[in-house]
Amino acid sequence: MLHSVSVVPVLLTAAVLIVSGAAKLRQPDDLAGWDSLGVPKSLQRSWLLKLHPWGEIGLGAVLLVFGGPIGTLASVGALGLMVAYLLLVVRAVRAGEDASCACFGTRKRVT
Repeated sequence: MLHSVSVVPVLLTAAVLIVSGAAKLRQPDDLAGWDSLGVPKSLQRSWLLKLHPWGEIGLGAVLLVFGGPIGTLASVGALGLMVAYLLLVVRAVRAGEDASCACFGTRKRVT
């Protein structure tokens, strides 16, 4: 029972990453969205913007497929990515700026 419960967060995270990445592929974002969220200028590169959805899909797939050390590394990577997303959103909301995000494909105001 404990083992099956401990797998649920990994499966949910993988699903969110895959759905989010697929949505971003259908409706690509632009660097203006990253700028409004406060993504550091050093990361605002068009090639990163194009690879971002594929990275999310790949990370989600690795979470689904691999266990052991590779699965652990993927989990740590996913945790780091989710914390970075959370920090960007919290900072944008606290600043009261009119930030928007295409987190699941369609650009919407961050609230």
